[in-house]
Amino acid sequence: MIRVTLLSGIFTGRTREFRLGDIEPNELFTAFIGHGNKWQVDYSAGTEEEVFLWFRAELVARIVRALQEGRPVSFLDRHWRVAECDDLLAIADEIEDAIVTSGRLVTLDSDNESGLVIGVRGWES
Repeated sequence: MIRVTLLSGIFTGRTREFRLGDIEPNELFTAFIGHGNKWQVDYSAGTEEEVFLWFRAELVARIVRALQEGRPVSFLDRHWRVAECDDLLAIADEIEDAIVTSGRLVTLDSDNESGLVIGVRGWES
């Protein structure tokens, strides 16, 4: 089970619990971004499959949100930011490709007004 708490918007402070198959995580996070909501996800009660599915969707959503807000995204020794004439989704895809091809296990180190920092914790097996 995954717990998602809204940190902003009209439902601030509300927590919902989701099990595998309850909802498509990508759709939920896309809705949050569309409404300008911030969120927090608790993975502590999730199965391995739930954590994998939800974390992947959350990471993509946080990348897109940071880029939309003009904040930089950092991963390993690279940094991305969207300029006025850039294609936001193309840059988000480039970041995703860098993560996937790195072979690293990733984590969210920070997501604040300074930007999104995606950290690493070892290698995928």
